[in-house]
Amino acid sequence: MTATLAIDIGGTKFSLAAFVDGAMVRRATRPTDRAGGPKAMIPQIVAIARHWQRDFAFGRCGVGFGGPVDFASQRVVLSTHVEGWGDFPLVPSLQAGLGLPVVMDNDANVGALGEAFYGAGRGCDPLFYMTLSTGIGGGIVTRGDVLRGADSYAGEIGHLTIRPDGPQCLCGWYGCFERLCCGLWLERDHGQPAWLPQFLPKVLDLAALASYPGQRGVLRGSSHSHEENGAQASPLFPHLCYRFAAAPRRARPGGTGVLRPHGSL
Repeated sequence: MTATLAIDIGGTKFSLAAFVDGAMVRRATRPTDRAGGPKAMIPQIVAIARHWQRDFAFGRCGVGFGGPVDFASQRVVLSTHVEGWGDFPLVPSLQAGLGLPVVMDNDANVGALGEAFYGAGRGCDPLFYMTLSTGIGGGIVTRGDVLRGADSYAGEIGHLTIRPDGPQCLCGWYGCFERLCCGLWLERDHGQPAWLPQFLPKVLDLAALASYPGQRGVLRGSSHSHEENGAQASPLFPHLCYRFAAAPRRARPGGTGVLRPHGSL
């Protein structure tokens, strides 16, 4: 039976999963070596996948990368969190190591597709998906496909300017949404783990400033995974997947009435 290999590459961790008939049957997660970059990560991915190939006949591989991706050319543009990824030939490297056809997209676009077809976003069109993790990203799905815009950057809300006089982001600009609210900077700026519940209202307030009347979408947090009761948990919004709707009015600075919890997974 043909299986699908899924790979998620992030700034804090990377994960692999095997799917058979649409169901996940195996999963593995390892911490990201930020200094080692792809040279440290690719051999680990290949070793795990090769071991799994004893049990599964993989026919294809899909990759979600935590950073800007040029989808048309299947090229990693860069990672602001991990060294060595700039213009890295990830797809050819994985194809050579795994012997499989590989397709790659930005992790938020992949997440948006997953929620649109299999998760909390079913029946929502258009759908906006937002991920809060080591960084912040977004994906838009409409008419059954990802809306990419110019240079594949549609939905990339992490580097929208929220506070023009804010601190400098790793991208070089100032006051980016990601610089103010992502897991990496929450921990560095406040000296506390980003999963603390006290950060949730702040993140939602700032997210509301970037919302538009009438939009609906999914907000998922997956920052700095930690062990809880012996299982992997998502520290920021543990196990939650929010569908939110912007109220038919402009968001007020500091207001909390725009993003409304609609359900959980």
